[in-house]
Amino acid sequence: MECFANGDADKYFKYAGAIFAKDINTNGSPTTIFEVNKELGGNDGAFKKCIESGKYTQRVADQLAE
Repeated sequence: MECFANGDADKYFKYAGAIFAKDINTNGSPTTIFEVNKELGGNDGAFKKCIESGKYTQRVADQLAE
């Protein structure tokens, strides 16, 4: 979600809603996150690069810890 939204709260919640609407049981499977990115008009290359870079790994871990 962080890589799709890139700091935009509206995009974050739009992406989150689409993930849960698609299949709440996917637990963020790679297939689903890339499908939703594409469906919402995200840039596939930039999205993949962001995920592979681990740019938001610590931020997500911190959020989960809260």
